[in-house]
Amino acid sequence: PATALPLYALAGCCDGPLLTATLRARAAHAPAHARAQVFTLGAGLKLTAASLGAAAVGLAAARPPTLLLLALAACQLGAALLHRVLAGPAGSAPAASPPVPATGDPAGAGP
Repeated sequence: PATALPLYALAGCCDGPLLTATLRARAAHAPAHARAQVFTLGAGLKLTAASLGAAAVGLAAARPPTLLLLALAACQLGAALLHRVLAGPAGSAPAASPPVPATGDPAGAGP
């Protein structure tokens, strides 16, 4: 219990930059007319994934800790492999997206 609070705080510190990067990526790449829908869908998918993860932990709670750690490692390796397959060959840069206007004006012309 004494180590749980610092570890929980550390997890929160790690989640902050991730959330910031996620929101920035959504804002930068979502079309202006669909930005609200993109943010809403992203929030819903995140909540759904968290709920499925909690359900999986509940079902697997009786398993040995070593098996659970191996399952977590397998998920990470599977995600890395999926990224490698979907991202294409190493060294290929993704196409640049147009910059997002600072004013929020989709045309970037301003007043």
